[in-house]
Amino acid sequence: MAFASALPFVAIASLSLLACGGGDDAADGADGGGAIDGAIDGSSLDGGGTDGTVVPPDGGADAAQVPPGVRFVGRYDTLDGGATRFEWPGVSLHARFTGSGVGLDLGDTGKSELAVFVDGIEHPKIVATAGRKTYAVAGLDAGTHDLLVWRRSESFIGLTQFYGLALDDGGALLSPPAPLARRIEIIGDSLTCGYGNEGAPGCNFTSGTENNYLAYGSVAARLLNAELSTVAWSGLGMYRNYNDVDAAAKPLPFYYDDALPTNGAKWDFSKFVPDVVVINLGTNDSSTHGDPGQPFVDAYIAFVKRVRAKYPNAFIACIDASSSVTADIAKVVVAIKGGGDSKIEAIAITGQNGQGCDGHPNVASDQAMGQSLAGELRRIMGW
Repeated sequence: MAFASALPFVAIASLSLLACGGGDDAADGADGGGAIDGAIDGSSLDGGGTDGTVVPPDGGADAAQVPPGVRFVGRYDTLDGGATRFEWPGVSLHARFTGSGVGLDLGDTGKSELAVFVDGIEHPKIVATAGRKTYAVAGLDAGTHDLLVWRRSESFIGLTQFYGLALDDGGALLSPPAPLARRIEIIGDSLTCGYGNEGAPGCNFTSGTENNYLAYGSVAARLLNAELSTVAWSGLGMYRNYNDVDAAAKPLPFYYDDALPTNGAKWDFSKFVPDVVVINLGTNDSSTHGDPGQPFVDAYIAFVKRVRAKYPNAFIACIDASSSVTADIAKVVVAIKGGGDSKIEAIAITGQNGQGCDGHPNVASDQAMGQSLAGELRRIMGW
């Protein structure tokens, strides 16, 4: 196979770089299982140099004007050597290539799981093992193909490092599929991650039961033909975490500025500017100790102001996450609107009935919740 490594196209707007190799190997971690057949030693592949071309900020460049490369959507971090690291759930990789074979040259610290689609058809998921390998996507006919890779797992499962794509002899990396015009950022907890949604009622969570591609936010984004950036971590709240009354613990807002939440690498917010920000926090704040009250309201107001400072023009939709915090979220919206910011609303979504692992929504429930959220965003945004 020939090596066609590429730095990511900046999601939606800005700089695209291509043809690079190298970067530090991922740190050792616990082995996972079930990796796609065809894993080979990535060190046998050739690397290359770097080149860059500016993409117009509106993302509307003709495909012929966009250089070959790989485009990432979601939060990531690029190492000096060129490798791209990511760990938030739902980070997606988009590429187009010619040939009859492709492999992903990846490193991982644990057992992250990635959903793989070629021309819209789902292939066996990648279950990464610790260290660097190339995972082959088999069974392709010769021709031009669109590749989508979607991180199923959340951050604590492992950090993934992308070095490039390995193409068969004669294959070539093309300009990636064009960005979508609509952009959503969703902020949440286990519900937003897709925690346990592929499990059966009564099961306990394992990494293999979590599929962010099928989580309600991801479903809604596809229904709305929008690109999605997910910032979510199971068990975290707005003011306090699950089973945690200590406000000094680290709830989700602590990690909001991070590209990589496990090591604190910071995110450049100009790389993904959403039209709407969906916040779904409060379930963990109230799940084990009841209504968190005014401290929750104060923390929520402060967080909304942080989000507004990052995205002056975005609409902010606050999901009524739990009946225990309904009145609290209403107070937040009233306070923000009272301060002169009218682009905010509390919304409710339906469909959280079926159970996966640990009492969380299953895939069918996520589908219903995603349809409900899409309907609310259509109403709000006119999409």
